[in-house]
This record gives sequence, structure tokens and C-alpha cells, in this order.
Amino acid sequence: MRLEGKCAIVTGAGRGIGKAIARRFLEEGAQVMICDVDEGRLEAAHEELSAWGEVRSEVVDVTSR
Repeated sequence: MRLEGKCAIVTGAGRGIGKAIARRFLEEGAQVMICDVDEGRLEAAHEELSAWGEVRSEVVDVTSR
């Protein structure tokens, strides 16, 4: 648990590399905020990743202020 007590924000976490990165952070003990532009993918990722630790999620487009 190298990241216990740490927090991470992962964008593009609704699928693929972003989701894999979020899972790895969770496996290492971090609390994770996952973000994606697709609400459906984000909800599915949140449900899946919650099995690994504390996850929060928000629909976000990081290309827009």
C-alpha cells in the first residue's frame, strides 16, 4: 500500500488506460477521483472500481474551462 493516505485524479477514466491507471492507484491504497466526458462509461467504471477502494467520480471535459 505505497499510496495509502494519498489522493489521485485520473481523467479519461471511463475506459482503457485511464481506468487501468485508476485501478492501479486504488490497488496501491490511494483514494481516487475519476473523470470522463461520457456519463455512462463513468458510472460503469465507478461501479467496477469501487470494489478496489474509495472512488469518487465527476463528468468533466478537461478541454473546456
